[in-house]
Amino acid sequence: MYKKKEDRFEYAANLEENFLSPDEKWFNKGDNRDTWIYIKYYDKHPHVLIVDVKNNKLVAETFYRLDKDEYRQDFIRKGRGVLLQKK
Repeated sequence: MYKKKEDRFEYAANLEENFLSPDEKWFNKGDNRDTWIYIKYYDKHPHVLIVDVKNNKLVAETFYRLDKDEYRQDFIRKGRGVLLQKK
């Protein structure tokens, strides 16, 4: 997984598009928090935006890109809640 902060500036410009026009949107109801997961597919890597609700406001918790193989093998297998939207 690409989680180095130094690399995030390369794709941070995609954050707004990822939120406003995701290819997939997931909802995960947790014991302590509800999380929305926005996924946008780009040429080689899906970009993932994790959003929580804090004080009745949406808060972006993290934004990163995945290797496509990692996405297929790991991300879906772990279960990301309920798929709300898929383009």
